[in-house]
Amino acid sequence: MQTQNSNWRTAFGITPGNPFAPFIIVSTAVVIIAALILLGLTFFGGTVNARYASAIIFMFVTGLSPVPIGLLVLGARNYARFQGITQGEYWVHWTYPADSRNREIYINGEGFYYPQQPRERGTFLSGVQHVEIQPGQPANLNIQYLHRRYYSSWLPPLKIDKQLVVPIPEGKEEEAQLLVNRFKKQLGATSAYVDDQWRIGWMMGGVIIVAVLISIVVMLPVQSQLDDQKWDQRDATATAQYRENAGEASIFLPPIRTIIEPQIERLKALPDGTMTAEEAGFDADSGVRAVHFGHCPPDDSFYVYVVMNREMLGRTYLSGPGGFNYTEATDRRYMDCGPEHWITTVPVQLTDGWYYGVIVYIQSTRTPRRMETMVPTLAITPTAP
Repeated sequence: MQTQNSNWRTAFGITPGNPFAPFIIVSTAVVIIAALILLGLTFFGGTVNARYASAIIFMFVTGLSPVPIGLLVLGARNYARFQGITQGEYWVHWTYPADSRNREIYINGEGFYYPQQPRERGTFLSGVQHVEIQPGQPANLNIQYLHRRYYSSWLPPLKIDKQLVVPIPEGKEEEAQLLVNRFKKQLGATSAYVDDQWRIGWMMGGVIIVAVLISIVVMLPVQSQLDDQKWDQRDATATAQYRENAGEASIFLPPIRTIIEPQIERLKALPDGTMTAEEAGFDADSGVRAVHFGHCPPDDSFYVYVVMNREMLGRTYLSGPGGFNYTEATDRRYMDCGPEHWITTVPVQLTDGWYYGVIVYIQSTRTPRRMETMVPTLAITPTAP
């Protein structure tokens, strides 16, 4: 059981004395707790906006956290590997006199470790390329290994050869030769540290993809609720604005109805035409510019357009003046029934067939026009008698 526990700790770098271990434990716990809290807020938040914000934060937390945690695990596993060296997982352990720069060194197939200089630990990375004993006093063990840095899958890797020179203690020549033989059996083999980089990299990528997919699944219903809420708010705002405009426009309507409605039956019998404000019976200070009246096809519905000097509600849509429109058209939108080349925009329905809107002049015709069908004729060429 102790061996299995040790293997489990080494696999995740959670070994005693490992400086990375506390950060892995704390960061993993924080991420899990934060993810659970955010999921709870996503499903049970008080408002749709709060639930949507929680879902967004959940996606970033779960999608980005695997990167730093994966790097911590990578460093912790490397540190645990060198801890195993000092605990017996080594090929040679050489010591040197007290005045030496490094008093001892551990070497195995994964790398080397200086107990007096913990930061000097290292691996053979992409594999030992060459190893030999260089004669001398003392003789040296030269280990050349390959360090690769991958910049892009479309470009060749940048290769950097590094060399480790280790003095061979007196009396350790045979042990050094056995060490050379062992290294020659694994020339070119990548270290476990490099394999960890690939494995942890794929694991981080897989966790990120899963986290993003879960976030999308969680966010879809919340996004739909948020969209519905926004549309409801827009509809409520538009309805409130419409009612406000109708209320304001209704204030100006009574004096116009008082003058126009008694003339409607008379105007119906007249050809389509236009009257000035004075001809229609308005005072000079009434704000009326002109009155248009007539009938619109196809059913000859009657209309009256009372065009004002300005837009009565202060709107500047298309810079047109305001206008009160009375129409009897029932089979089409009221804005389709009016003078040629005039159209009512941003309309407001008032009462008893009266409407208010911004009057805009357009070049094209609004109302449908009847066109006579052209009948082709055959030209007859007279013949000689």
